[in-house]
Order: sequence, then C-alpha cells, then structure tokens
Amino acid sequence: MTLPLLALHAPRRPSLDEQVWHAVFQGFAEATLPLIRDHLARGTRHHGMIANLLNARGIPCYGHARWTATDIRMVLSHGALREAG
Repeated sequence: MTLPLLALHAPRRPSLDEQVWHAVFQGFAEATLPLIRDHLARGTRHHGMIANLLNARGIPCYGHARWTATDIRMVLSHGALREAG
C-alpha cells in the first residue's frame, strides 16, 4: 500500500493591498489606543460605553460608521500584541 504524498506549501505572502490595509489599520489603532486607555484609566470598564463615548465625540472608527464594543476589543488586543512583540 502506498501512502499519498503531502504537498507542502510555502506560507502565503500577503498581497500589496493586504499590506496597505494592515498598515492603515495599524496607524488607526496606534492613534485611537490612547483614547481608549484614557477611558479605561478613568474607570469606564464596559467596552460598549467606551464605544458610545467615542461616537459621541465624533471620533471615526476604522471600517464602520460607528464604534462598537467589538471595535474597542480589537484595538486593545492589537495594542497588547504590539507591546508583547
């Protein structure tokens, strides 16, 4: 009995478009992370409330019309990854 050969693929390189969008998001996260952390430092712990506060201030969100709790978590996790790496 012959075993099938496994094809090993090289890791996929992100396209130029993906690299550009990643760089744009990185800039967005770096610009908004201090605002989010400021709200956390002032005692606002609920991500949905932070989103509402940013929306009330008219601060734009990346890729969405309005901030959501998920967007807050995304920026915070991106900031934690950057600091760890």
